[in-house]
Amino acid sequence: MSTGHFSFGSVDPATETIRLVTKRFSGGLEVSPNGTIYRLASPGEAAYVGEPSKQIDWAWEELLRGLYIDLDGEDAKSVRGHTIQWPGTEKWFSGLNIYHSLHCLNLVRQGFYPDYYAMEGSAEHGSLHADVHVDHCIDYIRQTLQCSADLSPIEWEWNTILNKPMFKADTAHTCRDWTAIDGWARERSFDWKEKRPALSQAHTSSSEAPSKY
Repeated sequence: MSTGHFSFGSVDPATETIRLVTKRFSGGLEVSPNGTIYRLASPGEAAYVGEPSKQIDWAWEELLRGLYIDLDGEDAKSVRGHTIQWPGTEKWFSGLNIYHSLHCLNLVRQGFYPDYYAMEGSAEHGSLHADVHVDHCIDYIRQTLQCSADLSPIEWEWNTILNKPMFKADTAHTCRDWTAIDGWARERSFDWKEKRPALSQAHTSSSEAPSKY
């Protein structure tokens, strides 16, 4: 299986959902008359950043609902033999890279609030925020960004209050339609907690089972 290329390194059936849309980014920085810099929230959009809350956690949970997927038949053509096959089935345990990158971004976010997220409790959860895992995630996000290589032009505007140029975040980007891709993944997703025990019985084409991360 070829990797590292949009044309040949993708889960083939997922590429059929791809269509390009123009998306204006949000969450830019603004400057108040007294010089205080603040983030401009977008009305109607889910909040993914800020002080931890159930609402923010729910937003991330929804965003990551397509993280783990099962593929079979033609869907599994590009992953068959390269990942875990569920025993007694023709289904293969897989996922799309974008979701792992989002999972990593969320973990880095949680790492800023260790006291809050440590309260959620299992011994495993504490290990999620170990330095080595955060380092993995930061570098994985770096590689994903460089691989995607958004070529949208950067725009600046002069801020008379701070007397310096300010980056304009609310510019247009040509994007893959997230709604379509997410819908495809959700149709094939499963509950990790329910199916995880079966991994001990699963086998792969190699002697090492891939990590859940």
